[in-house]
Amino acid sequence: MGVKRDLKRLKWVHSVLNSFNSRKTVCPHLPKVTNIELTSRCNLNCRKCARDRIRETRGFGDMPISRYAEILERYPESVERIKLFQHGEPTVYPWIVEACEIASLSPQVARFGFATNGNFKTSLLRELFEVGLPWITFSFDGVSREVYEDTCRGGDFDLVEANIVEACRLRDEKYPNVVVAITVVRSSHTERELLRFNDRWSPHLKRDVFVLDLHDWTGDNVDPTQLDYLGYKMSRTRPTSCISPWKYTRIYYNGDVVPCCTWLWEPLGNVFQDDLYEIWNNEKYRSLRGALNVDRGRHEYCSRCYLEPELTQRNPFYPLDRELLSTVTNGLRVRLKR
Repeated sequence: MGVKRDLKRLKWVHSVLNSFNSRKTVCPHLPKVTNIELTSRCNLNCRKCARDRIRETRGFGDMPISRYAEILERYPESVERIKLFQHGEPTVYPWIVEACEIASLSPQVARFGFATNGNFKTSLLRELFEVGLPWITFSFDGVSREVYEDTCRGGDFDLVEANIVEACRLRDEKYPNVVVAITVVRSSHTERELLRFNDRWSPHLKRDVFVLDLHDWTGDNVDPTQLDYLGYKMSRTRPTSCISPWKYTRIYYNGDVVPCCTWLWEPLGNVFQDDLYEIWNNEKYRSLRGALNVDRGRHEYCSRCYLEPELTQRNPFYPLDRELLSTVTNGLRVRLKR
């Protein structure tokens, strides 16, 4: 079973790389990694978030649970990973437990999970693990109480810490296959404490904390005074390529489909109105791929983005990417253990 899954994944990765490197605008494969935004609402008001821009572009709301179930049922082929979040906080979604259970029982979904700010009732963790949640990531800029409360306004430092500890305890005692992780955003306020923060949490997690770079949500989407306050620093060398339109898709709570996590612009389609496969190769998607084939820097929206894509010529493994490498190395690791 594992060998078949690995071979199927390798076939998909090969198709992605072939389409990307051949500069195809029509992709024969569907995205195997899809973010489904259950809600765009959030219970915090973080300095680094593009909340005002989200309010302007699509407003705040929840995806009907029936629509979510329909998306999974209509997905034309199995999906490698579903991430049940995008710009909102998934634990404020009224049907978060039901959504996880639907994904857990779906033959179309190989793996799913979500990132959370950790501000929820601790009892929710057991409910989520009971229905089969495979992984949960805590976005926690908690290098200190002072930094956390100033950066993640409205958050409860003690509650987040307690939830992380409880998640690790439940994993150790009853749910050994659950992956618990923490991400922290690097800024002038967190930089000096990152090693200590990792030392504090890595024994609980059984892995290192993931450190993410602060970014500006593509130019004008976040109040620049907040980024200046956080010590915003980013390379101003624009990558000339980006694999996202060949590899990923994001579905907002209202059904809008966009190509990447920073896209706060016009949607490329809507899954409540059209089939995902039709959207994936419609005129807007083909036009975006064609524009990026020429020069990312010339695209009206992408030209303002400085995020480094996973697969570029600056990647030492180019034209490979981490999906292919992880498939090969994980497969070899399992075979060697046997």
